[in-house]
Amino acid sequence: MNRLQYQIQTGEFIACKSTVLNSTTDWTDLNSSDFIDSTTGSALDADLAFVDVSIYNPGLSTAYIKLRALEAVNDATTNEIFILAGGAIDIQCGGLKGGAVTTIAYKKGASGDDLKLICAFNRKLV
Repeated sequence: MNRLQYQIQTGEFIACKSTVLNSTTDWTDLNSSDFIDSTTGSALDADLAFVDVSIYNPGLSTAYIKLRALEAVNDATTNEIFILAGGAIDIQCGGLKGGAVTTIAYKKGASGDDLKLICAFNRKLV
């Protein structure tokens, strides 16, 4: 049996984001400048590409993520990536056929939920 191991990408920058200050349950866009670099404590530049997105949802409701910008704050959740209440997910998204992921969007299930994101970023190749 053949086994395929995809390349694991670490990223040039590792950064975190808490959504505790966002009380909306609408879709919300994030780019690299919304994240705090774990090595410097400063916000990242805005033009970096996501290569790994890890999300922990300690809330009591399902949350959603998409690897693109929102179209409207009330976009449907049908066919979007979900994170169950109390669950976590890790998405390696560097090198996708559709190109570099420079914006993601999330939707909390309840206004008091606090999604925790830890993401890896690389400089975007042009």
